[in-house]
Amino acid sequence: MRAPSKERQRAMLHGTVKWFNPTKGYGFIAPSTGEKDVFVHISAVQRAGLRSLNEGQQLDFEIEQQQNGRAAAVNLTRAD
Repeated sequence: MRAPSKERQRAMLHGTVKWFNPTKGYGFIAPSTGEKDVFVHISAVQRAGLRSLNEGQQLDFEIEQQQNGRAAAVNLTRAD
């Protein structure tokens, strides 16, 4: 019997790519809510079927707590 999965309720947020460095593999998204910028890793970009992100690009995303306690953008979708 499988243990029940821990479901996290995450709201979809909207934001703008502040900057993204494909060489380093990370960047930041500025949420439209005015909250603190959110870290985004290249793995989340690739899982979304994207190669990179461009400054000013509009995205919808969810926030997930990483093992190190920091928040990161996941489940990215293009909003433009």
